[in-house]
Amino acid sequence: MKRPLFWLLLSLCGAASAQPAEVRHLIGREGEQKLEQLRLEKSQRSVLELHLNEGVKRKLTGTNDLRLMESVLAEQSAGTKALLERNAHARTQLFTIGKAAQGPQAAEMGRVLESMGWNSRKLMDSARYASSPQLEVQSLAPRIRSGGSGKLSFLMDDQLMVNPERNVPDSVFPGKVPSQYKGQGTVRRGLSYAGIVGVSRAGKYVRVCSGTIIARYWLVTAAHCLLDESSGTMMKETQVAVFLPFQGGSETVFSDDGVENRAMRRLRVVETIWLGQDFNESYPGSRDAFSGVIKDGKDLALLRLATAEIDALPSRISDVRIYSGTPPPSPVSSIGYGVTNVSVEEHLSLLVGVRGTLPDGADKASNLLVFGAPGAGGPGGICGADSGGGLFPGKINGEEKAPLFLIGVSSALTGNGDDNADPDVCLARQQNYSSVLSERNRKFVCDRAPSACS
Repeated sequence: MKRPLFWLLLSLCGAASAQPAEVRHLIGREGEQKLEQLRLEKSQRSVLELHLNEGVKRKLTGTNDLRLMESVLAEQSAGTKALLERNAHARTQLFTIGKAAQGPQAAEMGRVLESMGWNSRKLMDSARYASSPQLEVQSLAPRIRSGGSGKLSFLMDDQLMVNPERNVPDSVFPGKVPSQYKGQGTVRRGLSYAGIVGVSRAGKYVRVCSGTIIARYWLVTAAHCLLDESSGTMMKETQVAVFLPFQGGSETVFSDDGVENRAMRRLRVVETIWLGQDFNESYPGSRDAFSGVIKDGKDLALLRLATAEIDALPSRISDVRIYSGTPPPSPVSSIGYGVTNVSVEEHLSLLVGVRGTLPDGADKASNLLVFGAPGAGGPGGICGADSGGGLFPGKINGEEKAPLFLIGVSSALTGNGDDNADPDVCLARQQNYSSVLSERNRKFVCDRAPSACS
C-alpha cells in the first residue's frame, strides 16, 4: 500500500500548487506532508543541476525553504545564466537576513529594519517572490556588510541613519514625536547645527550640499558647493540659502529628483567666502578645476547667515566650535544630508556615519583628512550631497552636551566607481575631508568666526 501512495504523491507534485484543495482531499494530512517533502527533495535536486555558484547552491538547498527554491527555479527560463546567478545569490541574501532578524538579535535587527521600512516577513516574501531581488538587496546595502566568509551583519553599532521623510517627518514640530519613531526625532533635534545648503533654480530651492552652523551666525561647508556651473563662477549670496528642520518653518527644499521636503526653515545667506580668497586665488570655474583644491585641503567655504533670522529661531542651535590641537584616538562621526537609501525617492536623509578611528592627517594636523584607500570600503562613509557636512570626534547621537567640536568638512570621494550617488560605490571610495585642525584652515575660519575658536 505504501508504494502506490508514493507514486500517487509523486504524480501529484506538479498539481499541488494548481489544485491544493483536491490534493488535500485525496491524500489527507499525512499524505500532504509527504507530498511537501517530495516537492522539497525534487526542488533540491533541480537546484543542484543549475549552473550556479556552488556556494549559492549549498545555501539554497540548505534553507529547506520550498518556495524560495521554486522561485529560483522559475527564473531559470526567464533569463541568462549570469542573471540567474545574481538573482539566486540575491534571494539567498534576503532569506539569510530575514532569518537572522528572527534570531538572537531579533529586537535590534528589527529596529534597524523598521527604520528602513522593512520587517522579517517582508524580507522572506521578497526572497521568494520579488521580481527584482537584486534591487531589494541594493536597498538594504547601506545598512549591511558582508564578512570574508560571506556572513551578513547589520551596521548597527557603526552607523545610524535617520530619514526624516519616511520615519520622522520634518513637520513634526513642536509637538511630541510619535512613539513609533522610537526617539529618532530626538536624535534629529539634537543635531540642530546640521544644515542643508540649497541653491535657487527656476524659482525653487534644490539641495546641493550639507553644512554645520558655528558661532551661531556662520555655516561652514565645502567650497565646491558654491560652484555655478552655468557661469563658472562662485554663487552670489542671493543664489544660496540654508534650510533647517524642526524650527517651525513652512519652506520647501527639493531633492535632486524633484521630491519636496517641506516644513523647513529657510535662512538667508548674506555673504559667501571661500578659503582661496585669503590667498588671492581665483575661484575654480569647473568641477575638474577643483581637483587640486580638494587635494590641498582648501575645499572650505563660509556662509554668513542673516542675524535677525537666526535670533528668531524657536529652538536654540547647539554650540559647535573648532577643535584646537590634535584630537586623541577615538571614533569620529560624519554628519550630512546626503544619499543614504537608493531604493526610495530621494527625500532628505540625515546620516550620522561613525568610523572607528581618526582619519589620516589628524595626527599631524595636515590640511587634508583621509579615510582609507580606493576600494577599501567601510561603514560611515559620505555620499552624494554629504559634501560640506561636519566631521566630529566621538560617536554623535544627538544627546551630546555643548560645545561640540568640529575637526573637518566633507569634501570629495576619490577612487573606484562612477556614481557619486550610490551608497555601494560611495563606501568603496576614499573619503576626503578638508581639515580645520591645520593652522592655515583654522585661521580662515577663526578670523571670521572668532567665538567658534575660543
